Amino acid sequence: MRAALFDRYGPPEVIYEGRRPVPDHGRDRALIRVLAASVDGGELAGRAGRLGPLVELLQRGFPKAVGIDFVGDVIAVGADVRGVTVGERVWGILPREFGSMAEYVAAPADRFARAPAGLDPVRAASLPVATTVITALRDKAR
Repeated sequence: MRAALFDRYGPPEVIYEGRRPVPDHGRDRALIRVLAASVDGGELAGRAGRLGPLVELLQRGFPKAVGIDFVGDVIAVGADVRGVTVGERVWGILPREFGSMAEYVAAPADRFARAPAGLDPVRAASLPVATTVITALRDKAR
C-alpha cells in the first residue's frame, strides 16, 4: 500500500510516498481504508526529531511512518472486535504508533468511533486537532 514515510528527521520535505504492507488486523482490530488524516503538533515534533527517544520507542529505525489520527471506512473486522461492522465510516487515533497517512490502518475498536453522518471525511479529520488550534490561538496568539 502507499504510505507517507521519512528516512531521516527534518522538515516536511523529508516525507515521501513509499510502500508498506497492508497491516494485519488480526483478531482484535479492524482494518480501515483511510479517507483522510490530519497533522498534529506531536507528530510534527516527532518527524522533526524533537521527540527522539519517544519516537524510537514507537517506531525503531527508518523508514518511519507519518500520522496518528484518521477517518475511514471499515473493510474488515477481527473475530474479537465488537460494536463495529464492515462499511461503517469511523474516525480515530492509532494507539502508540504512527502510520495513519497510508491507504489502510489496523486499529482496536476502543481507538475509533463512528464518524458523524454526512460530515466530509477531510473536515472530520480536522476535528481531533481543532482543540489544539483553539488552545494555541487563545493562549499563545491572543
